[in-house]
Amino acid sequence: MESKSTRIFGLDLMRVIAIMMVLFSHVSSVFFESNHIITNVFEFVGLHGVEVFFVLSGFLIGNILLKTLNKGGFSVKEVFSFWIRRWFRTLPLYFLILLVNIILFYFLQNGFPEKIWQFPVFLQNFFSEHPLFFPEAWSLSVEEFAYVLSPIIIWGFYKVLRTTQKAFLISTLSLVVIFVLTKVIFYLKNINESLSIIYWDNSLKEVVLYRLDAIYYGFMIAYLHFYHTNWLKYNRYRLFFSGCILLLLNHGNVFNQ
Repeated sequence: MESKSTRIFGLDLMRVIAIMMVLFSHVSSVFFESNHIITNVFEFVGLHGVEVFFVLSGFLIGNILLKTLNKGGFSVKEVFSFWIRRWFRTLPLYFLILLVNIILFYFLQNGFPEKIWQFPVFLQNFFSEHPLFFPEAWSLSVEEFAYVLSPIIIWGFYKVLRTTQKAFLISTLSLVVIFVLTKVIFYLKNINESLSIIYWDNSLKEVVLYRLDAIYYGFMIAYLHFYHTNWLKYNRYRLFFSGCILLLLNHGNVFNQ
């Protein structure tokens, strides 16, 4: 059990806020059927609740990897040790809930859901939108692939650069750029489509290939927290208000949809 001294109040508070944000979006789908300002606000809040979870997860995992790197390098053994620790924290409960969902589906629908073989290896939404079956699993697929990919890339850069700080920074920046480019390609391929929030929600939000950068933004914050703590503290309010302004500018039309 994690001791009280190791807990960070701010992170726990952000978890609570993110949970409430996601709950708001589910409340809107249950209690409001028409499209008006209440549903738009709740959907907007719920959408960014998931984003907060992704960044928080990336921050925590990034810190773990940085601490491992700074203990004396990053070997293949440490990569596997990292994977095993993460999988024991996430996979047992996931497979239990997956099994329960399969059993319920079989008895209610007299058969098995489509793409069922892909769920154990989290491929059900890697290239395309998540199936209707067990829709809550989409975000875990994003996190699992982020956990698998990042240690490999960091290990590769560490073997070449032999410096932990540069290896972590360059690998994280590379991953961010790559998965931002996947979204750019998505938009270029669908440039003639009406890219509303509904279209985005159905075609891009739940696709692993387009969402992995959300985790790696948390890695960037972990890097700044680890190596540039004073700068991060000094600029925390500027960063907060800058983020709020960018968020509002990016979604200025949310209430007009």
